[in-house]
Amino acid sequence: MKLRLHAQTLRLRLSPQDVDAIVGGADLQQSIPIDPDSATLSWVISLSDVPTLQIRQVDNQLQFLIPRLDGIAWAADDSAVGLYAQQRAPDGSTLDIAIEKDWACVQPSAEEDESDTYPRPE
Repeated sequence: MKLRLHAQTLRLRLSPQDVDAIVGGADLQQSIPIDPDSATLSWVISLSDVPTLQIRQVDNQLQFLIPRLDGIAWAADDSAVGLYAQQRAPDGSTLDIAIEKDWACVQPSAEEDESDTYPRPE
């Protein structure tokens, strides 16, 4: 699972193994230590009974919540790239949310492990 933060966008890219785990009912979680005093940033993604794709922040954890039926349909559709939504931020701005399948790069990099990515469509 890869988390990308850019401007007003939060994007997760999920491997086939990640997608299978979520559809199978798992909550996938990762974290990054931020400072020596043991502060961490963590995020979790799961299927939920929410009406739309959304993010919640609870303590230092970002919770990506995918509507259950949308997530199952997306996982089963080989041509479906991602799930997308916009959410109003507390300051009134718009936050873009993207949950995408992690496709193999067009031009692979030696530093990038692509052993668990979706094959690029021809």
